[in-house]
Order: sequence, then structure tokens, then C-alpha cells
Amino acid sequence: MRAAPLVFAIALAGCGAGPASDTDDTDARDDGTPAVVYTRPLAGGETTTEGIEPHSAVFGTTEYVDAPAQELPVGPDPRHVHLGFPDVDTSRSVSLVWSTDTGTLASQVQLARGADLAPSDFGAEHTYEGISYLYGGSDDDAYRTHEFKTLGTLEPGTTYSYRVGGEGDGASHWSPIHSFTTPQAPGSSGALRVVFVGDSRDHYEDWGALLAQVDTEAPDLILFTGDLVESGLSEGQWYAWWEATGDVLARRPLIPALGNHEYLATNYFARFSLPRDEQYFDLRVGPLHVAALVDYFVDESVIDVDQPDFVEERLGGSDALWKLALNHVATYAVCERHKSNERLRDAWTPSFDAVGLDLSVSGHNHIYERSVPIRDGVEDPDGTVYLVTGGAGAPLYDKIGEGWWNVEAKAVMHYVVADFTDDGATITAKDIAGNRIDDFVLAPRSR
Repeated sequence: MRAAPLVFAIALAGCGAGPASDTDDTDARDDGTPAVVYTRPLAGGETTTEGIEPHSAVFGTTEYVDAPAQELPVGPDPRHVHLGFPDVDTSRSVSLVWSTDTGTLASQVQLARGADLAPSDFGAEHTYEGISYLYGGSDDDAYRTHEFKTLGTLEPGTTYSYRVGGEGDGASHWSPIHSFTTPQAPGSSGALRVVFVGDSRDHYEDWGALLAQVDTEAPDLILFTGDLVESGLSEGQWYAWWEATGDVLARRPLIPALGNHEYLATNYFARFSLPRDEQYFDLRVGPLHVAALVDYFVDESVIDVDQPDFVEERLGGSDALWKLALNHVATYAVCERHKSNERLRDAWTPSFDAVGLDLSVSGHNHIYERSVPIRDGVEDPDGTVYLVTGGAGAPLYDKIGEGWWNVEAKAVMHYVVADFTDDGATITAKDIAGNRIDDFVLAPRSR
């Protein structure tokens, strides 16, 4: 069931209203900016508007979540604060998501221009209200997430500071103050740094160490190829995963693709705030246009028809200098564990060729792989390079086969740094210590 969306009209006074965002699934407000839509996830990727609760100065008490090998406390103080993008235009929109105990309804955000602001810098004109809801489990086994999002109201290339939580009735529970910088406007020129990672699963210590190293690279965006946890239905695993991230994702946005271990679970959708139905969507990030796709637990027509059409519709007419697809299962792979997925290759690569895709980034195989540029099923300098990055902590797969397309294949924990500029893209794969394991350069296409 998909209920009619719950729509909020939120204007950020003092944050700079802008033109309508590049979105196709929200209603426009009178000033031209899209309205904010809140829904609550159900099992299987469905949504409802029931059970969504507006901000109220109500605070609960400390509870405990059974995480692997430990109990983790959660109370009125916000935990696991992180950034997201609720709209295609990432330069003017942001989501803020966090967790508390089940009894806390305080869902306020204080947000203003400037880096490293102090609490005294936030006034009533910088204070906004979000929502919260319970998800997962039975009535006796549920969890609360809080969400705030604004669309079309921020300024591109601008630094903001914020904190989340709330106060009232003699209580005050705010997160630390974090800062982030919005990307440049879609289609703009200039440098953009993106990091690709994937497949952390239940190795939280390794994942935390890898993310800490990624943080030193100062990426503008982190793209995750799926399989964040071992079981998407386990809230304890999600808590352990978020605990390992520290405050990195409160400063640097991470956008995931759905993996098979996420199971379309409510826990996943409750913890991320993404465009459209959050299963497949696109994002404009400065000179880059990303299509995030889903390849597990959806109807065959979604894989074979809907998403190829989506790629051609959204990326085909795009003026972006760089075009990228993000998903979990690899279309070209020499790793023996899962190998190439020929169904996806047949369904998706003609659309990738049609839109002039520069990079296809996936995971699933716990390894690093790079292909030659491929077009129409053969090596072609004007084709798409296929990357596999599945080394964010999950057990490595060391049985490596052969394929005419393969340039590099290494079973090593790693991440990939991609620097997109007007003159070219430099892509460097690094191990957990930051040592180079592979690099290559892409020239910009003629659009």
C-alpha cells in the first residue's frame, strides 16, 4: 500500500530560498519550491503516512538496544546524527536523521549559515520542526527515528551549521553542533571529490577504521554499494554500524544503494532519507549525475524495464559532465564467488551505453575490480568503466578468475577516491591505510 504523501510546507527564513528543485515526486509550494513529503516505511519497501508524529517537547528515558556483543544505550540525547539528500538537487536540499529512545518526540533542528557556530548563534529564526515515528518489531519491540528535510531552500556551495534535538519543560537535549557544505549547483563546473565504498556487513571495527581513513580524504560525497549490515532486519546490527561511524556522517553525506542483506527492511528506510521511494533514484551533485539502482527483492519488470527506462529518461537528457550508476550486484566481475550478473548486463548495459555512462560502481563481490571501458559488449575507449568495490570490512573473497574485460582485481580491504574536474576524472583505489592499490584517469566525453 502506498498512502497519499504527508506534505509539509517548510520555509527556511534566513537560509536563502531558491528556485524549484529538480524533482518529479513532490508538490510545489506557492513560492515554487517543492513541498516536503514525509512517509513511514513498512515491510518490503512500502510506505504509509500513518504513525508520523510532529515535534513535541516530550522526552523519554534511557533504553538499551541489544547490539552484537554489547548493549547500547539510547535516550533523549540524539544519536547517530547524519546527513542525507531528499531531492535530486543536492545543492539546495538536505535531510537530517537521528535516533532517540522511543518516548522522545522532540524533533527540532537549528540550522544557520556559517561554519562552527555556537549555540548562541541560533535564534528562533533558525529553529525548525521535523517529525518522528516508530518502526520495526512489535509494539513491545520498536525503535524511534527522527527526520527533518528541506527542499529547494539552501544555497549552493554554502557552509551551514546545525544541531538536532529540542528543549522545553525544563529539559534540553541537543546534539553537538556539526557543519556541512552544500554541493555546487547541478551542471556547475569545478572539482568534486567522491569516495566509493561497499560491503561492511558485521565487521564494525573494520568499517569504523576504514571510514575514519575515508574522512581524511575530505570527500564531498560518499557512495556506498550496499550490504551495510549482515541482516537489515536486525536493529542491533544497525546500531553497531552507526556507532562505528562516529560523527563522520554528520559532516559528510553518505548515499547507499540497496544490497541483498538489507532485505528491503524498514530499518534501512527509517535510517536513510533519499529521493523518490528510496529504492532507485537519481542525484545531481555539481558536475556529477548519479543513478542509484536496486537489483534485489523487486519485481522483474523493475529490473528489466522500469530502471533502464529511468536511466535513459533521467541521465539521457542530462547536461552533467559526468554520469555514474551505483548499485550492489556487479555486471562485470572476475571474482569467483558471485562472478558477473549476466541478467543485469543484458537489462542495463544498453541503457548505460545509450546515455554515455562514465562509471558503473557496484559491490557484492568482496574485492576490488576494474574493467576496460566497455560499449556494446566489447572494449571501446568511449565505453563505461565497471568498478567493483566490496572491501569495507566484509570477509574478502580471494578466488579470482579471468575475464577479457578485467584490468585489475585485488582481494583487499579498500575504498576508492574519485576526483571529478572539468578536465578529467582521476580515480584511485586505496587500502585501509591509505596506500594506493590502483589508479586510472577518465577523459570527459563530448555531450
